[in-house]
Amino acid sequence: MTIPALFAVSSGNTLSVRDTFFDCLKVGIGPEYDYKAVSSKFKDTVRKPVVVVDSNSFNSECFDETVMKKMAIRGNDIWFMTHIECVDDVFDSFNTVAENLLAPLHTIADYDELTDILSVSDSVIPAIFVNMGKGIDINGIFADPIDILDKIIDIGYGRVCVVDTDDSIGGDIWSAIYDEHPATLPFVSKQNDNVYFGDFRNIITPPEF
Repeated sequence: MTIPALFAVSSGNTLSVRDTFFDCLKVGIGPEYDYKAVSSKFKDTVRKPVVVVDSNSFNSECFDETVMKKMAIRGNDIWFMTHIECVDDVFDSFNTVAENLLAPLHTIADYDELTDILSVSDSVIPAIFVNMGKGIDINGIFADPIDILDKIIDIGYGRVCVVDTDDSIGGDIWSAIYDEHPATLPFVSKQNDNVYFGDFRNIITPPEF
């Protein structure tokens, strides 16, 4: 299943969706569209997930609740991706309609905090950001993304998201990730053709506008 990712931007009382992708650890610029108009396209007879990326929090590098307060999508389960540092941020993120929380690994304080987060919620999915083929670990340390995956799985997380910010993960690496951790959720740009859909059960990507 392809899970759509909406890069939400809050400004005043307005919530928009930006046609963009990640620019390393930030959200890039791009044309903006009405959030309700875009999100209404994903209504179905069966509830399906939609990822909402909190662009405000990513670009301010701190938790910001302005997107969270406006992001409800009728008929869909929201998987919310935002800046998470600690357990308190997790509690704040689940204050509204989020079904699951995608927590960028590089924003989490340390591995002790990551372990504590798992102890309070099994609905948190750590997200490894990859740039130039290297995963960005806690504290911004670059490492092999599979090595980082191994560490997170060893803590006890059943699902991990891998975000390819610049289409630098080749098909061979995706195959290796699938072989070792088939429950991984790839998060890729619309232009990315390195992921074979037949392998992974779910792939997250922005929709066409």
